[in-house]
Amino acid sequence: MGHSWEDIKNKKIIIFFGLVFIIIFNCITDAQEEPVINNTNNKTNTSRFLSRQRENIGKNFRSITQKIDEYLFQDKEYDDIQQEDKFLLRYEGLKEEGKDPEFKTKINVSLYFPYLSILINNNERDNLPSSELLDGNAEEVSTGIKFYLLKLKRLVLSLGTGITIRDKRTVVYSRVKLLRSSIKIKSWTANFHQSVFWYSDNGFGELTQVDFDYPFSEKMLFRAITAGLYSKTTKGFALEQSFILSYDLVKRERIIFWRVSGFAHTEPFYDVDKYRTDIVYRVQLIDPWMFFDIAPQLEFPADENFRKIYGLRLGIDGVF
Repeated sequence: MGHSWEDIKNKKIIIFFGLVFIIIFNCITDAQEEPVINNTNNKTNTSRFLSRQRENIGKNFRSITQKIDEYLFQDKEYDDIQQEDKFLLRYEGLKEEGKDPEFKTKINVSLYFPYLSILINNNERDNLPSSELLDGNAEEVSTGIKFYLLKLKRLVLSLGTGITIRDKRTVVYSRVKLLRSSIKIKSWTANFHQSVFWYSDNGFGELTQVDFDYPFSEKMLFRAITAGLYSKTTKGFALEQSFILSYDLVKRERIIFWRVSGFAHTEPFYDVDKYRTDIVYRVQLIDPWMFFDIAPQLEFPADENFRKIYGLRLGIDGVF
């Protein structure tokens, strides 16, 4: 016997909210448990093996950066806000209703020196802060150098330049970026990001972002993100408004956050592109470097007449 569309639709609703219920139930259970102070003895053979491999990769990575550092900046002293070198690897999968599953691997290498940093990644080009969560695979590979024109504790001005490779084409880019962080407004904290960029294939563009944080408690934080992007590929300004409520369950080993986002454009007239909401549950798998997250989500795109589209995103991170 065949199933009607209503039966299939009801099953999707049950599965979606079933995942949400499992995440919330697990979070409540975690919040009631005492945090583990030392879980070294609880590591499995697999986690020990992975941790050893991670340590070996980290040692080789730090050895290379130290040699570069000693060669280029042997007489320079680091300031108090010198950042640590990082090698981040993320594998992510996304399944949306009516679409084939998408999988992508993200790499982000950051080598920090007194007056500059060397960056290698395969992230999307300058984009709205939440758009990369859903919009396609990051197929570009970029490498470049970022020079710090001004580097203070709460104010950073940088100039970056490099190349991006996509579809066997090489594109040159430059970017000026200003970050003003930790602006106190009574109980709120604001962060301001402004960047102006140029790509040899698409010309100039700019990205503006303002974040407002309000701590309800030591564990609960509310964040409002307002962002606007202009480039040759956008319809006027591409806009984003997101609201995020996060809760730290166990000393950042388990975190849940609920996000609601809206996206729009300004040309040829102002119009909404889509709405999206998701619940993300992020857990630390191996202390302190491997993380897993699961996020059931709902999207309401304008080109689908704002009908509900169910989705599920899974991700695993490694920090070396």
